[in-house]
Amino acid sequence: MDLNKSIFLIPHEEDRLTADHYGQFCRKIYRLVKFEQTDLFSWMNARQKIQLAEMIKDSGIEDEQVYEKLYEIFNQTKGEAREEADEIITLGCRQFIGNILGDEIAEEIEDMRWSRNVSSQYIAAVLMMKNQELENSADEQRKEKQEEEEDHTTRVRESLSICKRIYLDYNGSCSCNGFSDTCDSTTHTCQMCSENRAGHQCESCAKDFEMINSTCVRRSCQCNNHSEKCSGLICQECQHNTVGEQCELCADGFYGDATQGECKQCPCPKSGECSINSENILECSDCPVGFVGISCDIDSKTYSLNLSTTTIFQQTTTPMNNINNSIEDNDV
Repeated sequence: MDLNKSIFLIPHEEDRLTADHYGQFCRKIYRLVKFEQTDLFSWMNARQKIQLAEMIKDSGIEDEQVYEKLYEIFNQTKGEAREEADEIITLGCRQFIGNILGDEIAEEIEDMRWSRNVSSQYIAAVLMMKNQELENSADEQRKEKQEEEEDHTTRVRESLSICKRIYLDYNGSCSCNGFSDTCDSTTHTCQMCSENRAGHQCESCAKDFEMINSTCVRRSCQCNNHSEKCSGLICQECQHNTVGEQCELCADGFYGDATQGECKQCPCPKSGECSINSENILECSDCPVGFVGISCDIDSKTYSLNLSTTTIFQQTTTPMNNINNSIEDNDV
């Protein structure tokens, strides 16, 4: 049932006004997150509830101003009420992120938040980058509803702002480990990192660079001394009859260990390919027509003639033990 219709059915006017305040608060602050109405405001005192409700009902007040006021009230809250507020907003943000970006990303954000291994800016950058990826994946169906989708995108960003401030404890600062002074206003990711740096806070090395003694230096070509040219760490113009991303293989028609030295040409006709067989002997892979042998150096006709002669000789020659047996039989 529509929320406004549900509120209209409440019999008492005071209860209807209260429900309307709660409903608008839910729509502006939590959007897709479901909460019991009383729980949402339980950590606020009566004056704070009225103040925030009046701001929400005022069409001249932007959502961002409402968020700032909520954050101000949150900071003023102390003791058990503060703990309760933190718990409610934390749960709300976790559910909101899960609804918008998926449970897997929500768990990733939560794990980083608890690990304390990265800064709040880093987590906020991850969150906003994920959200930006979602925004950029708009398809034709979304383009047909451009106005509606733009409004949805704005609401999501505004809702995420309170999560960044309270859930992630991120104050909007820009910290880039001394390698930049500028952050993207939407994603909070550092821009134009210097000294070959990259990452949300310039904490890692850019592509094709590696960290050595806290300095990002260009990775040297690992081409087994067969080339000094690389493109994206892939060797170019391999020499000495080698191929491969690191010039680690012998080219067709050559054999040897390219990582240990040069590759030698196969001793095969017409620059044929070769390999080391099971007996550790170099053997040509494909002999030309009319030749056989491990080096393709035997005429197949001669080989066949010799093979036939050997077979005939074996079939017509009587073994010595048979001759001896015949002589003994005749003597008897």
